[in-house]
Amino acid sequence: MKNSSIVLVFLLFCHGSISLAQDTSSRIKCKHLIYLEIGGIGGFGSINYENDILLINKFSLGFRGGFSTIHILDYTRKFNPDLIFPISIYFLYGIKHKIEIGIGETISSIPVTDMENSPVHTRSTSFSTNFTIGYRYEHQKTGIFFRCGYTPIIERNKHYRHWGAISIGYAFK
Repeated sequence: MKNSSIVLVFLLFCHGSISLAQDTSSRIKCKHLIYLEIGGIGGFGSINYENDILLINKFSLGFRGGFSTIHILDYTRKFNPDLIFPISIYFLYGIKHKIEIGIGETISSIPVTDMENSPVHTRSTSFSTNFTIGYRYEHQKTGIFFRCGYTPIIERNKHYRHWGAISIGYAFK
């Protein structure tokens, strides 16, 4: 319950979009990004949305949320997918070529059973801490976006897993 409350507060905090600057000449408009990621904090692949929440000159702070699934059918061969929700905050430096650093949680919900041949289906939810360090390229005119990076995950906050990611998507204002 404590982890769920932390995630809820985090999502509410990151929901709003604001743009701050010292003067109007250095003001940058907030961006939204939608992209497909192979590997990364969502497992083998995920669909993601990002939103900048603070922008000052070449620095930006933002929120990322995504969705992924691995198995569509459960252990009884019925539709009951594994659900994976990667969320994180990230810090970027740069305009067109950017350095990215991020931290967050990957929430996994997997179907399980209490005992063999039991008709009762339950889900096991786990939290895994994720990190991101990488490179990002955003074409300013077309909105095409590319990124790659090192994205280790501390699985269930016990086992460190080396992981990498490649993403492609679209940025818009």
